[in-house]
Amino acid sequence: MKKLTIFKNKITSVYTNIKSKLQGAAIAFITTASTAVPASAATVTINENTDIGVLIGSIVEFICKIAFYVGIVVLITGVFMLVMAYKDDNSEQQTRGVRIAVVGAALVGFRILLRTAGLIS
Repeated sequence: MKKLTIFKNKITSVYTNIKSKLQGAAIAFITTASTAVPASAATVTINENTDIGVLIGSIVEFICKIAFYVGIVVLITGVFMLVMAYKDDNSEQQTRGVRIAVVGAALVGFRILLRTAGLIS
């Protein structure tokens, strides 16, 4: 029983460490993205040779790529939270883990959702 408690404490500390690093990385990414987007958007010039459909299509593709990669991280986090909640038999955390995993799956399939809705080709 003592070994199980030690193992549980190690798993909890690893989870806390990973969670804090992911939160730090997310804050760094959001800060960088929020400062970089206005600078790159200001350099876009529209003239008679620029096709607006191509420009908007490339922006949508960029957003879909970001949603896919963020969705992978969120999905992995949700599955990990779900596994830890089942291990601890915590129903509230199980619900939260399922909710986060579903959001991650929706972000991974964001491009497919947009195509199914007929919003992009």
